[in-house]
Amino acid sequence: MLRWGSAAATGLGQKLVPLVQTICVRGQKQKSRFPGNLLQRWHIPVEFQMTRQMASSGASGNKIDKSMLVLIVGLSSMGAGAYAYMTVKEDQKRYDERISGLGLTPEEKERRDSLSVPETRAQIKAPTHAPFLLIGGGTAAFAAARSIRARDPGARVLIISEDPELPYMRPPLSKELWFSDDPNVTNTLRFKQWNEKCLIATGGTPRNLSAIDRAGPEVKSRTTLFRKIGDYRSLEKISREVSSITVIGGGFLGSELACALARKARTLGTEVIQLFPEKGNMGKILPEYLSNWTTEKVRKEGVKVMPNAVVQAVGVKSGKLLIKLKDGRKVETDHIVAAVGLEPNVELAKTGGLEVDSDFGGFRVNAELQARSNIWVAGDAACFYDIKLGRRRVEHHDHAVVSGRLAGENMTGAAKPYWHQSMFWSDLGPDVGYEAIGLVDGSLPTVGVFAKATAKDTPKSATEQSGTGIRSESETESEASDIDIPPSDAKTPQSLIKGEDFGKGVIFYLRDKVVVGILLWNIFNRMPIARKIIKDGEEHEDLNEVAKLFNIHED
Repeated sequence: MLRWGSAAATGLGQKLVPLVQTICVRGQKQKSRFPGNLLQRWHIPVEFQMTRQMASSGASGNKIDKSMLVLIVGLSSMGAGAYAYMTVKEDQKRYDERISGLGLTPEEKERRDSLSVPETRAQIKAPTHAPFLLIGGGTAAFAAARSIRARDPGARVLIISEDPELPYMRPPLSKELWFSDDPNVTNTLRFKQWNEKCLIATGGTPRNLSAIDRAGPEVKSRTTLFRKIGDYRSLEKISREVSSITVIGGGFLGSELACALARKARTLGTEVIQLFPEKGNMGKILPEYLSNWTTEKVRKEGVKVMPNAVVQAVGVKSGKLLIKLKDGRKVETDHIVAAVGLEPNVELAKTGGLEVDSDFGGFRVNAELQARSNIWVAGDAACFYDIKLGRRRVEHHDHAVVSGRLAGENMTGAAKPYWHQSMFWSDLGPDVGYEAIGLVDGSLPTVGVFAKATAKDTPKSATEQSGTGIRSESETESEASDIDIPPSDAKTPQSLIKGEDFGKGVIFYLRDKVVVGILLWNIFNRMPIARKIIKDGEEHEDLNEVAKLFNIHED
């Protein structure tokens, strides 16, 4: 279990008494100070009736006058009866006072006593029937009562206990309460709460280039590591003030930012440069022919693309940032945007005794996203076991949504494995976009089936039709119930060759002849079909026929 370190955090305090809200049934003139009725406790008044006659007769041969004996016995009986009556009434009074003071602090009891006036209390009878009777008012009884009410919210539970306090936890009496900084802790009985279950969703931190880390403070102050709202606001402002911006990184984020800045630069005249070590844009994701075609598209957006560029050093010269490349080329710019990946935040692993995956990074969890007993991990920081594709770590929005939801369910006992294949998407301007799922790795064998695009086959059109800018929200959990592969047709168009216009299409990523990843190029709202194909994990004889499921040949 983890312990919260901040005593000031709202909502972390746990009141020792009561652990649950109760109703104390009282007379009509005195209402309960506890508003809820999670549990009900019926208080049973003491009722005595003198049923045995007090009479005696002297022993045979007694010389005391019988009339005197009768008088003495009578007086004794009357005195004993009066004493018993007064004792019972006094006990009843003490009982009522004790009941009315349950849960009150000393100050509240003093205030009550000062305002109390004599009143006649109504006699409260015990219920003639209690569906659930719990004898004992300790932790076990309280846990049982809470479980009963969780399964049957309308259940009536009767607790009988000799403890004058409402149910409470005993361990803090010798632990947390003694270490509280609250001088009034003996009255409030509040302490820092121990959490039974914990979710770690710490995400990640943008990586920086070692060349920039080694540079001076001026270089670092003119470098943006793009991740948060503040980074967007800052970069948008900078883009209107400088004459040149260089984006380092050719993946999703780098290519998206380069295209976005270039479009904005059309009215401002800003120079936008993008450099990366791969041969083309998104070279780690797309097959080489499509990566090269995409690079030309990015250039048409107004970006000066520099592939095969490895940064060796960064400095300042004549007020400009000077980027020196490994091959001897130099780039002068006013501002740098580093988009070179994410480092998962795993600092809690040391203090929490959690395992960090040596291959993928992140907290190592099982198929149910559990790192260890009562600890789950979701989002970018989770290195999970995919029951179809093996161990993975994913850094995409849809994965964060799905894994966070699943972890929450498993924290409440669902015990569901992470079978869902989350999707991700990227747009390179309003005319080129793609959605992908599974293992999309440019180093894997691929088969691409393409067709001519129409005006409807653009990310802008897809967004307008769906009414949402985040395409994954509408299909996060969707999966095609069944798919039928059409029979092979020799007339089906095959993969287009290099140099042709890749307007729209489907790229299948293979491992051991089985489809493990699918990328839909300018094809939208077909992700449930792709998800089903990967989940089935079957070997397909003709992927051109499988491509028909995505209706790529329809106008």
